Amino acid sequence: MTLPPWSASEDAGVKYVGELAQAWALLEPMQRWVDAAPGGPRPPEALVQDFLQREDPYPVGTAVFAARWRPGQWGIGVITARVDDDEWAVEFLDHKDIVFRDHAELCPALWTAG
Repeated sequence: MTLPPWSASEDAGVKYVGELAQAWALLEPMQRWVDAAPGGPRPPEALVQDFLQREDPYPVGTAVFAARWRPGQWGIGVITARVDDDEWAVEFLDHKDIVFRDHAELCPALWTAG
């Protein structure tokens, strides 16, 4: 079965992980201390990298939209593994291909894998 490419915002994954990182920094005591220090708060990119080193926004089994090989095209997939701080293995549901995507190439799907 071939599914049509889904339309997803090019910055959906960046926004999703960025918002999680900001919420995390407000709740995590060490992060609050770092951001309250002179020269703080950190730029958003640095905050996201710190967050990704400590937390996993896409645990195994998470349903996601993942960027295809063409800009603006996204497919439905499931996270099968986290392979680095900012890289996940994704299995597309229509082709069973395994691809590797970073947080900018993923966004949560509005359905649950089952």
